[in-house]
Amino acid sequence: MIGIDMDQEALSQAFDHCLLSDEELALGMTGWAQLADPFPAYSV
Repeated sequence: MIGIDMDQEALSQAFDHCLLSDEELALGMTGWAQLADPFPAYSV
């Protein structure tokens, strides 16, 4: 990403936090469906 006065360290940490761990990756699609949803509930 490119931007003016961006906090590169904070941005890198935020993206790294989104990655699955090796253990989570090994769960596969069925296991991933059991992971907590990080997004708040919303209605349309």
